[in-house]
Amino acid sequence: MDLRQQHWEEHISKQTGSGLSVIKYCEREGLMVDQMAYWKKRLKKQAGNFLPVVRGENIIELEFPSGIKVKLKNAKSAEILELKAALLC
Repeated sequence: MDLRQQHWEEHISKQTGSGLSVIKYCEREGLMVDQMAYWKKRLKKQAGNFLPVVRGENIIELEFPSGIKVKLKNAKSAEILELKAALLC
C-alpha cells in the first residue's frame, strides 16, 4: 500500500467515525472535498463492494452499498478481518 492510499484510508476512517459531514471534516483538516470523494470511491471499489471503517483499536465496521453495516468488536487485526470479509463477499 502506498503512502497516499494509507493517508486517505486514515482520513476516511476518521471522518466516518467523527460524525462530521465530509465537507466539515475536510474544512477542519484542510483537505479538498473532491479528493476525499475520489479516494472514498476508489477505495470502496478496491475493497470489493464494501468500505472498511475502523473505529477504535479493536473494532472494525464494514459498510456495504446497500447501507448494511457489520460491526466486529474485539478485532485483533483490522487488516485480517477486512481480508476475511472480502473473501466472504
